[in-house]
Amino acid sequence: QQKRSKKIKQIKDMIDDGLLYDIDFTEIDGLIIAELIKLWYKECPILVFDGISEDMIERAETITCAQSIIHTINEPQISYYYWLIDLCLEIEKYSDINLMNYKNMSVVLA
Repeated sequence: QQKRSKKIKQIKDMIDDGLLYDIDFTEIDGLIIAELIKLWYKECPILVFDGISEDMIERAETITCAQSIIHTINEPQISYYYWLIDLCLEIEKYSDINLMNYKNMSVVLA
């Protein structure tokens, strides 16, 4: 865990220093990449669901209710949301290899 934390910090520092394109992400463990994505979302000055009450989210029991919540999100947060959803769909495509089916993805995102 300590080794992984050190690697995450090292890569984050490279990204923060503008060296994103110098990083070979094919050589980086998927868990580290996932942590970096999670960290990026946590550090956003305005979170994707800022302004939406937890109660409102918990009461959304239908797709229509969820869509109405999503439609209240403005740019750039909505683009961040759609990017994450696209990433999840891409990951789920390979669930036979990575074991990340839609149920496992929902647990990770929750």
